[in-house]
Order: sequence, then C-alpha cells, then structure tokens
Amino acid sequence: MVEKLNGRTICRNATEPVDWDRGVLRDNLAEKPFDTGIYKQIKAILTGPPKHQQQQKINIINLVNREKRVISKKSFNPSKKLNDMKINMAYLEWYKKWSKDQKTGYYDVYKKKLNEWDIKVEGFKKDLTNYWIDMVKEVETKPQKEGASLRTRWLGAGTNYRRMVEPLDIAEYYKENKLNYETQGRSRHYIRLEEWLKEENNSESNQNNSKKENVASILTIDSCFWAKVEEAIVLCNLLKTENFGVEQKKNKLKEFEKYLWGLLKNYQVSSEIFLRGSSFMKWWEDYKKTMEGSSTSQLHHFMNSRAYEEYAKGTWSPPIYDLIF
Repeated sequence: MVEKLNGRTICRNATEPVDWDRGVLRDNLAEKPFDTGIYKQIKAILTGPPKHQQQQKINIINLVNREKRVISKKSFNPSKKLNDMKINMAYLEWYKKWSKDQKTGYYDVYKKKLNEWDIKVEGFKKDLTNYWIDMVKEVETKPQKEGASLRTRWLGAGTNYRRMVEPLDIAEYYKENKLNYETQGRSRHYIRLEEWLKEENNSESNQNNSKKENVASILTIDSCFWAKVEEAIVLCNLLKTENFGVEQKKNKLKEFEKYLWGLLKNYQVSSEIFLRGSSFMKWWEDYKKTMEGSSTSQLHHFMNSRAYEEYAKGTWSPPIYDLIF
C-alpha cells in the first residue's frame, strides 16, 4: 500500500525514492524536498524502530485510508457525473425506441440478448448503476437538503433511472429461473430511491392528463412491474402442473389483475406491454385460457375489446364506474 502511495502524485518529483528490497529511503531525496508532510510520514513508517512495528502498521492503514478518502472525493463529483449519466440514459432511450420498433419491447429484447446492442446496453446499465449506488451511499451519509434526502433534480433523475434500468435487472434475474425478485433479488439502492420518492408525496399527484398525452413515451411507474408479471407467469404454469393450492394461486392472479387495472386506469403503465412479442401479452393469452369462464373482470373486458389500442394512443378512458369508486 505504501508503494502505491509512493507512486502517486504526491511523489511525482521523486525518482525511485524507496529501496523496497532494503526497506529504506534513498539519500538522493535530500536534493528534492517535498512541500507535503506525507513524505515524512512514509519515511517514518519505513525507517521506524522494530519495537514500534505495530504502530507502524496502524500508521500505514491510517495514511492509506486518508488517501483513499481524498481520491474518492475527487473522483465522485455528483453534478458532473449526473450530466455524464444523462448520456447513458439517452442511449437507453434510443434502445427502448428501437426495441419498440421490433414489436417486442426493451424488457424482452434485453432478456433474450440476441443483438449486438444488447451487449452495449450492459455497459451503459453498469455505469448508471455504479453511479446511483455511490450516490445513494453518499446521500445516506449526508442528505442534500434539509427535510429531504435528494434535491428535486437528483430525485427526478434517480426515479427515471430506476424505472428505466430496474426492468433490465429483473430481466436478467428471471432469465436465470430465479423467483421472488422483490424480496430476494432487489438491490438496496432501488429501494432507497423509491422510498425517497414517496417522501416527496406530491411527486405523483395530478399527472394523469400529461401521462395520457404522452403515453407512448412514459415509463411504467412501478419499476418492479415486470417482476410481478414474471411471478404471474409462474403461477399460471403451476396451475397446469399442480393440483394442490389451486384456489390460492387463482386468488393471487386475481390480485395481480386488480393491481394492473389500477395502473391502467391512471395511465401509469407503458403501452409497450401490449406489443405482441411482450411477456405480458404471452402471459395474458395463457391466463385467459387458464381462467376461461371464471372471470368477467374489467381487465378481461379491456383486453378482449382491444381497448389497449386506444390506450396506446392516449384516447382511452376508464369506465365511469371506476372513476366514481
């Protein structure tokens, strides 16, 4: 560790200052004095008497930790990095649009990973995730403003990131045939970003009209939406193969129906879920057969009447009964 420190900027004026085989500093350093006290600390560590070896180790650890903190503060500039992250988000927006043109949706395109762009997206996703993990850690240590963890600018950016990127994490999770993403696989930084959004209680209110007008480009409000779809797919498959717990499984599927209907009537789910190649549409066809004759829900009427085509245009309105109650 000391050798690394010795090679950093603080020692850039020295030429091989330490004889590492002998563990001593060379005399030629006397001709090149430093303005910093770090050099003296390194010298003391390397040349201290043997009886103080334990203290030497402590000095080394303290010195290295101090240097790491300085480097970390220099390398993580939230404002500058946020602007850089916007570029990565722009690439993902393009990827989302391109996937929609494939009649599949970016969740399923990424899950299959059949294209060169899917590999590039992994890099954008990794950079974004590393940034927001660091950002969440920093904010937990020192909130950005009194009474709230994140300033509005970062809260908005973090929310867009979560809704754009978490579905990609979900795609990778369920591709490995795992279950229960929300309780077992979800990263803590997503949870914190969602909690901070809820603290800003008015963030999601009174936006239905704008969502209706921009339904073609909105991100699903619940970033765990696809995890719920995947769990519903599993339930449908279990109904075909297991004879026990049938009613319990059907009740869970009906709960998913209610959840989905709540998103739809408030224009809080992306119209991409209705693309013919999406996992949601495959689930729906399977679910419709599984529940045939046993359900007359609002969702069944919505899907069977193809009202989702109007929804995708922003021209659909929920039944008056739903608006009243």
